[in-house]
Amino acid sequence: MLSMRNTWVLSSILAALLSCKASPSAPSYERTRGTKDERPKPGVSVPKPLGGIETPEGVLILLSDPNEVAFPRLTHAQWEFTVRDLLFLSTVPGNSKNFPVDKPTKFGNDGTNFFISGDLWAAYRDAAEDLAEKVGSNANAYKKILPSDSADSKTIVATILKRAYRRPVVDKEIAEMLAIYNKGSSFFPSIKDEKGANIAALLSAVLQSPLFLYRSELGKAGEDESATLSEYELASRLSYAIWNSMPDAALFKAADDKSILKTRASPGERRHT
Repeated sequence: MLSMRNTWVLSSILAALLSCKASPSAPSYERTRGTKDERPKPGVSVPKPLGGIETPEGVLILLSDPNEVAFPRLTHAQWEFTVRDLLFLSTVPGNSKNFPVDKPTKFGNDGTNFFISGDLWAAYRDAAEDLAEKVGSNANAYKKILPSDSADSKTIVATILKRAYRRPVVDKEIAEMLAIYNKGSSFFPSIKDEKGANIAALLSAVLQSPLFLYRSELGKAGEDESATLSEYELASRLSYAIWNSMPDAALFKAADDKSILKTRASPGERRHT
């Protein structure tokens, strides 16, 4: 499916998506640096150990304003397609049939209506563990997500995290997940293949991470209280707008070399979202 995507359809909508008022989706977060003492406020549930969502820009504390979303949660359909493409599955996994039903919206993608309740969090956890064990138990399945058979542990973790988070990852993020990866046999003792157990542990953690479950649209500050989507945020917005899934290899490449930013709206053509 990924190889059949045609990139020519992207240029026609770049201008409409590239520049937005305030931040790309009017942010409902606070950027904090050097502290982890604050906790998410009512309106969204994240795992307690995380105490906020860490990004390379700092710790994001999600607020409860339902009218502003800069960190929209994946819809159930987007979760299915994203997991399929992240793990290179032949079809969607189908685990969302066990997710609580989201409130209906006009277009089915209104981020202000999608939160993580306790029941949904438990369903995400069960789905992550189920998929992790299935992939980790099958060498043919987990080899599809490896950069190469000879890749070292750090490269494996960094490669999977970049695709799962839809952006480059920093050393701290890699180190935290590498610690989980290296203890795979402790988390999945039923998987006798050590690398398979390590992959299973990593996937179980990644698929429960807010950085996977939410789509970041923090933007870069511009003039006149406007902000511009970063190259990776733009790649994700394009991909989810057209295919309801994560960026494919072509879009990641366009974000990596920043060629995705070469088509810009002129000041007179700027559209606000």
